[in-house]
Amino acid sequence: MKRECPLQRVLVVGDNCLDCYRGEVEAWYPGGNAVNVAVYLRRQGLASSYHGYLGDDAAGGYLRAALEAEGVDLSLVEVLPGATGRTFVEVRGGERVFVGDDPGVQVPFRADLSRLQGRDYALAHFSGFTSWDGGAQRCQPALVTELEALAEAPLSLDFSEGEEGETLFTEVGGLLTCAFFSRPELTDREVERFILSRLKQTRGFVVVTRGARGSAGGRRQEGVIFQAAEQVPVVDTLGAGDAFIAGFLGGMLAGEALVGALATGTRLATQVLGQQGAWTNAVVRARCRSFLPP
Repeated sequence: MKRECPLQRVLVVGDNCLDCYRGEVEAWYPGGNAVNVAVYLRRQGLASSYHGYLGDDAAGGYLRAALEAEGVDLSLVEVLPGATGRTFVEVRGGERVFVGDDPGVQVPFRADLSRLQGRDYALAHFSGFTSWDGGAQRCQPALVTELEALAEAPLSLDFSEGEEGETLFTEVGGLLTCAFFSRPELTDREVERFILSRLKQTRGFVVVTRGARGSAGGRRQEGVIFQAAEQVPVVDTLGAGDAFIAGFLGGMLAGEALVGALATGTRLATQVLGQQGAWTNAVVRARCRSFLPP
């Protein structure tokens, strides 16, 4: 559901890439957690600005054109000599399998704090590169410092899966308004324990996405709430987690309580499940098959 919030400006900092599909599907789609969240927030009526590095290659031009078509503010994008980031995905029997990534010019990424500080943001979301090979320590080594410098705004961070996210949360949990984790393998009881444990380290929301099991979220004053996934035919799961994050954040900024924000995130993620690629528009449809990998 589109939400008109023209006065709320959100900043999204971090990764971008082209998701390069091979196998049963041959196409390149725009992607990356930060880029996807910026697009999905914009589609909810928020004014989203993206800060990241693009290469000066044709792929970078394609990604920039696709983002401009969405109305995402790119005044904070840096274009550097070299290759735009890529994530390689094989589609086998209808299932997608990540087989590698190349961050290109993004490593190491350091946010330009001189351009970001002092602006009036309703929220700043960071991808943290935690799902990339090498994670935040390699991809965004100054992340903790960047979060501390921008802590005057509500902060959100995607910790994705894995141990690095756990370690990072112990360092920055106290700074955050929203902390997102992906834990599809955990039982309901394990998810509840996971959330309650991390709520001891933050006064904000702790949210866990669980794939087909739905999601759960907690905040000290609201406890832990579970949200079931909507049962729909799935075309492609890529980008659904990012759509959930953007939907949750959009709901939160619109004043929804935890239960409402979880439901909003679920609705947006469900829409993404019914399409190929994380998001598409006229630019993407015209060009997604023009950048096939060698």
